[in-house]
Amino acid sequence: MHMNRRPLLALSAAALLLSACTGTGGATQGADAKAPDDPSKVSGTITVLTVRTDLVQDGTMDRYAAEFNKTYPKVKVEFQALTNYEAEIKIRMNTENYGDVLLIPAVVEKDDYPKFFASLGTREEREKKYRFTDFTTVDGKVYGQSPVGVAPGFVYNKRVWREAGIREWPTTPAEFLAGLKAIRSRTGATPYYTNFAAQWPLTSWTYVNGSVSCDTDATTELAEGDPWAEGADLRVGDTLLHDIVAQGLAEKDPTTTNWEASKTRLAKGEIATQWLGTWAIVQFRDAARKAGTNPDDIGFMPFPAQVDGTFCAVVAPDYNQAVNIHSDHKEAARAWIDWFT
Repeated sequence: MHMNRRPLLALSAAALLLSACTGTGGATQGADAKAPDDPSKVSGTITVLTVRTDLVQDGTMDRYAAEFNKTYPKVKVEFQALTNYEAEIKIRMNTENYGDVLLIPAVVEKDDYPKFFASLGTREEREKKYRFTDFTTVDGKVYGQSPVGVAPGFVYNKRVWREAGIREWPTTPAEFLAGLKAIRSRTGATPYYTNFAAQWPLTSWTYVNGSVSCDTDATTELAEGDPWAEGADLRVGDTLLHDIVAQGLAEKDPTTTNWEASKTRLAKGEIATQWLGTWAIVQFRDAARKAGTNPDDIGFMPFPAQVDGTFCAVVAPDYNQAVNIHSDHKEAARAWIDWFT
């Protein structure tokens, strides 16, 4: 997902590191990226792949690297931001050249992690310090680490919602749709923006799971019954998205949406609402600052459903960073992941 977050981030000329041939996947399978004993002795140049085009372009990632170098002076960190991460990394992973540190793409089956990534150690050891280790554990070993936990929700322009006369968060899908209709009739804003052309923003709707039922096991339970049963979380979420579009409350031409531009447009009040996640808040507030509008206008709203008067959202890891099993600098790559997390 290019989410800037994940823009699930485009630097042109970062050098590609061609790792020396380490034989077939079978020969390297199960390799470990061990934690360094002495940071001053770890050396090498590592390429870190990211979805954060914005943070590479504005120099933020270079500042991270400079900070990292205070502890690991002999490691040079180079960044490559991929705009359409999932599509581009899938092609790169047909070779051994997919960076030293990368984000585990959705296309790789969990059971195949040991073929592509070096282990970061046992889950028993890592879970003492890190969260979300179970998401990348295969046979007791951990293959990725997310530095961020995220919850789903609507990023919205508070000023626009107020202008439409809505001061309380909607607690049902019907109330939410009524709010979007008020925005359409009383303001000049597009009530809801799907960001359809970027594709990945639509995947955010699967994270409705758990918000409707207030059940942290909602995703696991998908395997056991009908995921779209009447009243089931996914059905409620998908029905709301369907109704938003069917009732003319989304942008007129979803095929020409623009993710980066949508941040500025929402900050300016031209767009009222997008279903994304907590990761997006800082990006939209930054867009507001750059556009000269008030960052405090950017709000975050839960899915319109309650259990016993309470809103719910399931916290999950964002992209997990992993070490390329073919990397020549596994120790440096491991150092980066632990330090960055």
